[in-house]
Amino acid sequence: MIRQVTPQEAKPSKSQRKRAMNHLQDLGEALVTLRDNEFARVKLPERLRDAVVACRLIKAHEAKRRQLQYVGRVMRELDETEFRSVLLQLQKFRPVTVSKANEATPSTSSQTSMFPQAGEKTL
Repeated sequence: MIRQVTPQEAKPSKSQRKRAMNHLQDLGEALVTLRDNEFARVKLPERLRDAVVACRLIKAHEAKRRQLQYVGRVMRELDETEFRSVLLQLQKFRPVTVSKANEATPSTSSQTSMFPQAGEKTL
């Protein structure tokens, strides 16, 4: 039996998801390490701002690492327009970090961009 692979079935591999999560954590770390005057100028969604502020206050290494993971999780929950807005604002202060993050952009079309042949491929 030949079956067409639909975009819903062609999901990214576990390694691809982990790389995307690590990129988001790197972006979160860039937000946390901004200087106070730079951070004050960045407009973030309330939940993300709260997570970043909490991380900035934490001094213990392991607790900070866990909080950075949470910041990455909150960033994964942002819709694409909010995420792009955060990227554009962060780009003013950390252009190198932002250029790596373009791979981690959450998008409804991310599955098709990771698997462009999925529509034509049969199993």
